[in-house]
Amino acid sequence: MSGPLFEVELVSPVRPLFRGEAGGVVAESHDGQMGLLPGHTPLLSLLGTGVVRVHYAGLKEGDERFAVRGGFLQVLGRKVTLLVTDAVRAAEVDAGKARAALEKTLTALQHPKSDADFERLLDERRWFEAQIRIAKPL
Repeated sequence: MSGPLFEVELVSPVRPLFRGEAGGVVAESHDGQMGLLPGHTPLLSLLGTGVVRVHYAGLKEGDERFAVRGGFLQVLGRKVTLLVTDAVRAAEVDAGKARAALEKTLTALQHPKSDADFERLLDERRWFEAQIRIAKPL
């Protein structure tokens, strides 16, 4: 192993999704994307809906990808904790279902019933787009 590593834990209310060491994390915060490397200053951030990547630098090639929907990210010392409202691993995504749900959501976005409905549909669009982005190719 070369270089410092984070201890990363990603947990949803349903189950833990990831626990292990990694060389970096990229996450979608509430107001933009953030990249974290070992040695990062302590941080607490509200997560948005999007993709989280856990990079295996120094351990093995590649990364682990998740679509997440809301929650919190905390960096404290060598530990990064992501407590997410909803999440799915890349290997669990059914790209066909996600595309169909996205199409339905885009249609509904053309005529939202209220401002709250519009906000909910925008979040659903981001959720399905994140799933499509991480889906493993057939």
